[in-house]
Amino acid sequence: MNRRRYATEELIVDVRGIGSEHGVRLDVEHRSGAALMVPRTKAETIDGGLKIETTGFDGTQFTVVVLESTARVTSSAPSAILGGATELELPAVEIPPPDPGALRVTGDEETMPIPMAKE
Repeated sequence: MNRRRYATEELIVDVRGIGSEHGVRLDVEHRSGAALMVPRTKAETIDGGLKIETTGFDGTQFTVVVLESTARVTSSAPSAILGGATELELPAVEIPPPDPGALRVTGDEETMPIPMAKE
């Protein structure tokens, strides 16, 4: 599964499932704890990347433009998710490898449900 991460000291944007026919997963998390988590949504292919549009629980419209080296998040109104701003641009960062001792989190798979081995 293709995954990208963009981050500043204030905000982390994770996009998973890029190129999947099942849509992308979007997580936008501010250091204050405010977050926008979209389990599956369609992404529009644009020149050089993707454009994702979604609505927060309070009705705020969010647009995330994902390019190779940057992501830009805009909102229709000042949002706690963006630290009170309406637009932030974030650089791409390396995704740390998973902790080999950590439990596996479901929902990160390309498709669901997860196939189980038959006994």
